[in-house]
Amino acid sequence: MCFFGDGGASKIAKQQRNDEVARQSRIRSGMSSIDQVFGGFNDAFFKKRADDYSAYALPQVNQQQDQQRKQLIYALARTGNLDSSAAIDKNAELVEEGNRQRIGVANEGLNLANQLRNQVEASRGNVVAELNATGNDTAASNAAMRAIQSLNQPAGFSPLGNLFLNFADSVARIGSRAGNGYSGFAGGGGGAGLFSPGGGSMRVVGR
Repeated sequence: MCFFGDGGASKIAKQQRNDEVARQSRIRSGMSSIDQVFGGFNDAFFKKRADDYSAYALPQVNQQQDQQRKQLIYALARTGNLDSSAAIDKNAELVEEGNRQRIGVANEGLNLANQLRNQVEASRGNVVAELNATGNDTAASNAAMRAIQSLNQPAGFSPLGNLFLNFADSVARIGSRAGNGYSGFAGGGGGAGLFSPGGGSMRVVGR
């Protein structure tokens, strides 16, 4: 009975198995490095992005609201309606608008945090895909380091626009012409004015 050699096929197959074992070992090593490098991107990291935006945007909201409050005081005083019940309503409207804008800032902060989270996940996914494709754990580790350097760059936020534009327009119409809804304000009587020092207005508009 004759036996024919396999032409080295067994040796080649064995080498391929060994190569794959080594490749899988490098992939495990690379994944360990990737997990370590990206480990700092946790919930606290993303929350900081939202907090940073709030710290940037809220002072602008407060400043704009203060400016509108001053314009409202001027318009009401100019028309003799500083102590009117309608002035109280208008001041409450300003407070409500300010609160609405602060909610908007909080929501935008969460949106930016989620965008950053998606960027981190996409970057990590790209590095993992490269590792699986090449089996090069060193290259994957270097790619991960480059990715986090970019992701850790300080965020630049765009200045806010005029958040109180509609309110400002309504203030500009106060007393501008008869029948505009403000020229007929009723007087509010004696006592401290709505916006006077020590009056109730500071508690109404204060934050």
